[in-house]
Amino acid sequence: MGRKKSDKSARSEEQEDKVNESYQPTGNFQSDFVELCKEMKMYRPPPVFLRPKRPSSPIQNEQQTQAPTNRKAKEDKKASMAQQMVEPEEETPEEKAVIEQLGFKPKTFTVKYYLDLMKPCVHIDLENPDKPDTVSEVHAKNWKLELPMLKTLGRCFEKLNRLHTIVFWRVAASAEVIAELAELLRQLDSVRCLSLEANGHVTDENYADLIRVDSNLTKLQLRFNQITDAGAARISEQLSGLRDPPSKLVSLDLSSNCVQDGGATALAQVCSFATLLRSLQPF
Repeated sequence: MGRKKSDKSARSEEQEDKVNESYQPTGNFQSDFVELCKEMKMYRPPPVFLRPKRPSSPIQNEQQTQAPTNRKAKEDKKASMAQQMVEPEEETPEEKAVIEQLGFKPKTFTVKYYLDLMKPCVHIDLENPDKPDTVSEVHAKNWKLELPMLKTLGRCFEKLNRLHTIVFWRVAASAEVIAELAELLRQLDSVRCLSLEANGHVTDENYADLIRVDSNLTKLQLRFNQITDAGAARISEQLSGLRDPPSKLVSLDLSSNCVQDGGATALAQVCSFATLLRSLQPF
């Protein structure tokens, strides 16, 4: 009797361990993202696609068709061709209908059903198309980025050692999400560029939190965010407070916001303190 109870308790403990065991990211962004979304009970996560590459010019094609003269040239040609390989997204019936009307499948542009452009998705760039752990850029556009999703993305980012650019466009990030994003950037040593644009008005205007001395960001783009003089003043105050050691920020783009003369004056004054800042666009 006692043995049966011990067996049951051992099984229950084993089941609890399985439930409590969380998924550990591997560096494969696509599979990590899906598994972590399931863990967060998000069973229909946005799909992950490779960003389409611009078609090469006729001159580049001619250069690639020339016979290589040595082993290094062969390797360079192979690497160049591999870089242009892009996994195509599956065509929808609407897109196939458009291609049938055209009479050919375009090679210099892509055909997308207009409603598909509004569906949430994540686009990534790979340094090496054959290696899924070489993600260098992540782009998320046109969907609301909430705190659970940002934390999920953050767990994926932590394993991406080559990630240098993060782009969020029209994600309606709240002040809480922006604060969490600032904390996340502190942990991502490889990220150098952040673009958070067309985000809409945030009451707290805490975009200044993204500028930190313990962040490796060198380029920050905050266009079309309805930032006012109050937000610009906070950014100016943040930059002026980071003198020793200074912020690593080199380029700050605040164009197409609502910054007036007062905010522009505050930003102009901080340029003398931010010794590393080389490009500042307040309008």
